Amino acid sequence: NVARFPLPYMRADDFNPEETTVEDVRDDLELVDEWVLSRLQTVTEAMTDSMDDFENDKAVEELLDFVVEDVSRFYIQVVRERMWEEEDSASKQAAYATLYRVLESVAALFAPFTPFVAEQVYGALTGDSGHPTVHMCDWPEVDADLHDPALEREIEVVREVEEAGSNARQQAERK
Repeated sequence: NVARFPLPYMRADDFNPEETTVEDVRDDLELVDEWVLSRLQTVTEAMTDSMDDFENDKAVEELLDFVVEDVSRFYIQVVRERMWEEEDSASKQAAYATLYRVLESVAALFAPFTPFVAEQVYGALTGDSGHPTVHMCDWPEVDADLHDPALEREIEVVREVEEAGSNARQQAERK
């Protein structure tokens, strides 16, 4: 579902990931874009370390948590309206480029564990561009320019406050 959500919007807007990369829209990235890209770097590093230590279960857990909690339940919820905008904008292109980078990397990170699912996601995402198969992709490397642990901690605090407020509303039976 995470991969399916942006694809129709990207296609309708003729988004070309070869022409619009994260590096191209660096000045247009919003705080949440920078955060998810930083989280991707943290996850990539943690997965690499876990796999180097033959702890594949920890690597998978790290990736699943990132996809479900960070990308699906937070990032996509925040950027959804940017993708729904009728007119093209720098913000919309930045969201597309960010989500494309995240999904492409996630497909490569999932490939050793779920080869067929990773292949399906990668093929739907890249189409005729990129490698013929996700299994030809290099293992993602950490990009120090995108890694910002301080930003990750700040956003985590924001998410905890938001969750506490939501829980309080539910307990009080308020909408």
